[in-house]
Amino acid sequence: MILRILLAALSILLGMWLRRRREHFRYFHYLGVPGPEPNLIFGNLLEIYLKNSLWAVNDWHRKFGPVVGLFYGKNPVLLVSDPIILKKVFNDDRNFTNRSPHFNFPGVPNSVACLSGDDWRQLRTLLSKHYTEEGICRFSPEVKNCVDELLKVVKKQSAKGSREFDISAIYDAFALDTICRTTCGLAYDIQSDQRNRLLGFINKMKPPFGLRDLFRTSLPQLNLIFEGVRRKVLALMHGSVRKTSPLQEMHEDCSKRVKMLRSSKKPAGNDLLTVMLAEGYEVTDKQAIDNSVLNVLAGYDTTSGALSFITNMLIRYSEVQDRLRTELQEAFPGGSEVTPQKLKECRYLDAVIRETLRMYAPVYMYTSRTSENPVQIGDLYIQEGLTVMASTREMHYTEELYPEPERFNPDRFLVDDLSQFDDIWIPFGAGPRHCLGKNLAMLAVKFVLAKMVLTYKLDTFEYLPQSRVELQANPGLLKLKTGLRCRASPV
Repeated sequence: MILRILLAALSILLGMWLRRRREHFRYFHYLGVPGPEPNLIFGNLLEIYLKNSLWAVNDWHRKFGPVVGLFYGKNPVLLVSDPIILKKVFNDDRNFTNRSPHFNFPGVPNSVACLSGDDWRQLRTLLSKHYTEEGICRFSPEVKNCVDELLKVVKKQSAKGSREFDISAIYDAFALDTICRTTCGLAYDIQSDQRNRLLGFINKMKPPFGLRDLFRTSLPQLNLIFEGVRRKVLALMHGSVRKTSPLQEMHEDCSKRVKMLRSSKKPAGNDLLTVMLAEGYEVTDKQAIDNSVLNVLAGYDTTSGALSFITNMLIRYSEVQDRLRTELQEAFPGGSEVTPQKLKECRYLDAVIRETLRMYAPVYMYTSRTSENPVQIGDLYIQEGLTVMASTREMHYTEELYPEPERFNPDRFLVDDLSQFDDIWIPFGAGPRHCLGKNLAMLAVKFVLAKMVLTYKLDTFEYLPQSRVELQANPGLLKLKTGLRCRASPV
């Protein structure tokens, strides 16, 4: 009898849950926004899991146009590739101030990426002046040191004769080393130690979207169950809940540096953490630490990925590599010192970077804003609380914006006024909440490419067709599928 009552109650609860779920998934139907039919359990994540997010998004835009209503698990999201709509969203600091909490960085709640409203505005204002093109020059000595370390590694590999090596792994170590030094003031000897614990740990943090991610994102209530079971298993296996991860250790090292810098009368260093505390910024210890860790989380994969993609294109298009080398040899004759000021004058170098990031932006989607008020943009009505996500790759491949978008053509960026691309070239996001580390990332990338191309001719034994690049697309990150093997022959 009791069992029957329980089963009847469960059936009623399940029926109510299903009815509410079906009604919830009619959200975009009521708004008149086209989109793929959501799965009752997973929303549209099942298609992302089965197809891969890159191809799923491509298919949706082909079927439904530049504005697509989809469900990231249960969460409704407007996926937009229309530059007019995105410009209005990203530049509307009153109605679209905040990022979506569903696509934010974990573990750094006091960072400029995760803060909202006036807290974000205040911290962003404090930090912004040190991320201008002029402000980042104070970090250039550390960037140069890291580039020198990279060149030593490449020289060691090139000394092995005609043997190929994985340059993407070298870029991984360089990117992490550079960000740790320039933003945290921490030197972990990463480039000389390819088995570095922090490097290995972060590389495992963003695996391809798997079955576990599908369930955890679609049914977040299960996270509590999964986490509880995991802790119990670890406790039984190891006698403790968890060992300290390398990322936690880095967080603790940042905390120690903050305490040291707070107690020092004249703190010195070419890193963001020192700058924030030495100049009397009104930042809390937690804000200083979280923003330093954020730079590692946000900048490592993107900087490394950008270098790999650009090097890949230089190998595939040898004439572009030769033309770039000629420009750099004219800018730095006789091996003269590479400086940020001179790099700024290298227009073709800038164009090669921009064109590569147009075609292969590491963050190809997930740049998002959440509406704080109901907003009407043309025929599109955006309800309060709805997330708008930029479909960056789709916009970058729009024929009307970029003629022959499949063609690698750096010359399209050799124009007198680059501001015409401000709203249609967004690998670093757009508007007031664009990536704060953009200029630092561009400086590091330019330093590496300038020194590499001036020193080595990059090629590979294997023929790499210009039109086909094998990609791996995690939900938030685009990268080369199998790394990048190449040779480096002294010029």
